[in-house]
Amino acid sequence: MAFVSHPLIRPELLEERVYQANISRVCVEQSTLVVLPTGMGKTVIATRVIAEVLRRKGGRALFLAPTKPLVEQHAGTMRQFLTVGPVTMFTGELAPAERAGEWEHSPVIVSTPQVILNDLISGTLSLDDFNLIIFDEAHRAVGNYAYVFIAEKYRAKGGLALGITASPGSTAARILEVCKNLDMQRVEIRREHDPDVRPYVHDIRVHWLTVEVPPEMMRVLGFLRSAFKRQVKFLQDFGLLRKGERHSMKELLEAQRTIRQRMAQAAPRPPQALFRAAAVQAAAVQINHALELIETQGTAALRNYLDRMEEKATGRGPSRSASIVMKDEDVIKARYLANHLELEHPKLEKVCLVVGSELRRNPRSRVIVFTHYRDTSELVAARLEKVAGCRPARFVGQATRGEDEGLSQKEQAELIEKFKRGEFNTLVATSVGEEGLDIPSTELVVFYEPVPSEIRTIQRRGRTGRKMPGKVVILMARGTRDEHYFWSARNKERKMMQELETLRRQLARDISVGFPQGGAPEEEFRPSNGCAPEEAEAGPAEESNGPEEAAPGPADAASGDQGPRGALPTPSSGPAGDGDFRRRAIEILEGHGFGGPPRAASAAGAAPGTEAAERKRAFAPAGQASAPGALSTKGQRSLGDFPEEAPEPLTIIVDHREFNSGVVRELSRGGARVLARQLPVGDFILSDRVAAERKEVKDFVGSLLGGRLFGQVRDLKGAYARPLLVIEGENLFGAGGVSQESILGTLASIVTDFGIPTVFTRDERETAGLLLAIAKRELAGGRAPAIRGEKGSLSLPERQQFIVEGLPHVSGTLSQRLLAQLGSVYNVFNAGVEELARVKGVGRKTAEELYRTVRSPYLSVGPGGERDKQGDGREEE
Repeated sequence: MAFVSHPLIRPELLEERVYQANISRVCVEQSTLVVLPTGMGKTVIATRVIAEVLRRKGGRALFLAPTKPLVEQHAGTMRQFLTVGPVTMFTGELAPAERAGEWEHSPVIVSTPQVILNDLISGTLSLDDFNLIIFDEAHRAVGNYAYVFIAEKYRAKGGLALGITASPGSTAARILEVCKNLDMQRVEIRREHDPDVRPYVHDIRVHWLTVEVPPEMMRVLGFLRSAFKRQVKFLQDFGLLRKGERHSMKELLEAQRTIRQRMAQAAPRPPQALFRAAAVQAAAVQINHALELIETQGTAALRNYLDRMEEKATGRGPSRSASIVMKDEDVIKARYLANHLELEHPKLEKVCLVVGSELRRNPRSRVIVFTHYRDTSELVAARLEKVAGCRPARFVGQATRGEDEGLSQKEQAELIEKFKRGEFNTLVATSVGEEGLDIPSTELVVFYEPVPSEIRTIQRRGRTGRKMPGKVVILMARGTRDEHYFWSARNKERKMMQELETLRRQLARDISVGFPQGGAPEEEFRPSNGCAPEEAEAGPAEESNGPEEAAPGPADAASGDQGPRGALPTPSSGPAGDGDFRRRAIEILEGHGFGGPPRAASAAGAAPGTEAAERKRAFAPAGQASAPGALSTKGQRSLGDFPEEAPEPLTIIVDHREFNSGVVRELSRGGARVLARQLPVGDFILSDRVAAERKEVKDFVGSLLGGRLFGQVRDLKGAYARPLLVIEGENLFGAGGVSQESILGTLASIVTDFGIPTVFTRDERETAGLLLAIAKRELAGGRAPAIRGEKGSLSLPERQQFIVEGLPHVSGTLSQRLLAQLGSVYNVFNAGVEELARVKGVGRKTAEELYRTVRSPYLSVGPGGERDKQGDGREEE
């Protein structure tokens, strides 16, 4: 056996394989996406590329993987094979301050993308000295996944990147989108039957076992199918579903989106028929889930589910969709039968027979059983404990579902190690086990049910056949959706294999494509135009316990209307929204006292005289001008007169709970340094006087129903001189659970009683643009962010500064100057006008206002607007 020879790779450890050498050689020259079957050494290719890049260019390499178990696995591989070090691993358990020191000393860093994302946004990490980034499971680089943002930041440096995946999707558009997002110039694809790969491939035998569903269960199935067809017929008559027998969950969810769109179009008063349709759509989703339960788990799981549905239908604030389900005559019959049946699903017995047979054949075997539902994994693990020689363990995700606690990433990693050592010889895994497990000795993989996705099928099957021939057993229940899923996945995979050569040639029109040794075409293909991918499919499915309710929406609302649409225009370029968006944002801010006198803008940039303008003008803070045609005060600078670029670095403090939102990424794209802190008040601190509370539409309604909203507003007003409420999203009045009158009354109270301007934005990008516009104006005026509202946790100097900052026109910097020159809070409050004016930054007018504020008697404002005399009864001068 030949081994890889390289000065930075330990000798006689890595087997030399022709296809790995060919691919690695290309990856060192161009940023490349490598598509390789599971178990064919993607990590080995990454190791070889790291070694060669560090040998040629020096610097550092960053290896990204989506989960902690994968990070630990890759870090172990790098330490085993590379002679350079140290290899440092980051998974979020190390605090940012402690990570800062580690960055500088490690030539190779292996990390989860979220850690890198957070440190890039907060400015504690720069990618300038990295010459290589590796993206494991690169097919995730779509949408808002962290890989996309990291690659965007890395692109400016022009460094080398490597993406590795076993399952990028079956279309050229999908692969091109990943390449575009990761800035890849080349694609290397290998199949198991390619000439340079075939010598290293082990056979995988696939068996399909069909189980018969008992007649009693089929009767329950029949009743539920009738109930499902009834709801589908209603949706078809409403024009929401196509005619036909079979309808997927994807189609049902698309119907939900259509209903929401029609509600928005029919605002402000959508017809009640739409609310009925929404309830029926949700009921169809719930009955569909009941069907899956009886098909895959048996009667006990169905009984538990229908009991929970009964509680939702009859409890406090009953669900309309649950009521539809539980009142359906066929559901009533199905429930009656299920309550009188004590049958286990026949798959349970079959999986025990299959696993038991393998362990009798070879007691040292390792087995993985894949299930879609957590409840099923619990049932399967419990039954396997009774099989002689079987030592099962559940391998599930981190989320806690009811009483079923998830596994932390640390616990997942420990479980994998125990599986390797043989403490457990059978893993019962949900979808979390489909990606990245490095368990080369798995002899058997069992699919408890087929999955309709060819990507997930390939990932599951790839858990075996790595170092030796493997075996896959797929269980199917006859006469159920199992058969449809099986044939769907099989046909998709066959199509993908048949079209792979075609796919290579399609890709070659847009990007440089490598071909296996002996399989390259006569002419070399080069890119002829840029990547222009279509919308990609969703990423890998997460483990599921099934929906007890449809996705949150208007289904259970008694009535509702279209809420205020986004107040700001969509930015034409860049997160900050250049051009018209910026000008209109400035108008909004000036109209609410941010950086200048009131101006003639409608509350959110709507055209004067329109219904939107009237509505938003109604929510402008009391006492501020908003009439069409009003002008800025003569002789004073407006917000737009300030320079575009702030003279100092722009910093925004954000509550740590908001740090993973798309708003934060857009702020970073706009040039802001974003610091995560645990904030007592507000979500975004833009200066020492401005803080914003961000509420998505559903969050706003939820806070109102939960009684939290007014407390948050009150705290915000008490802590900051210029508080701001941002409501993000659309269809506020149709969010469900609260009438239009209640929402309008709440908004009116926030604006008039608390004096807090309320601005509506369409999405995260607009929210970020608004926050950036405010922060830049505040910084241009010499105001830096300062956390307020946590007096009890401040040191004595901080408390003193906090008190002085409460005076008019006093920023954090000016409060420090006042205290430094005058010596104490007492002296500041007792200083005369002349003494105050001698402090740098305090003009004569400011000094007079400070003096008047401190010395004037307090005059409260009564409920009728009259002033009540306090103290000695003297009027204010």
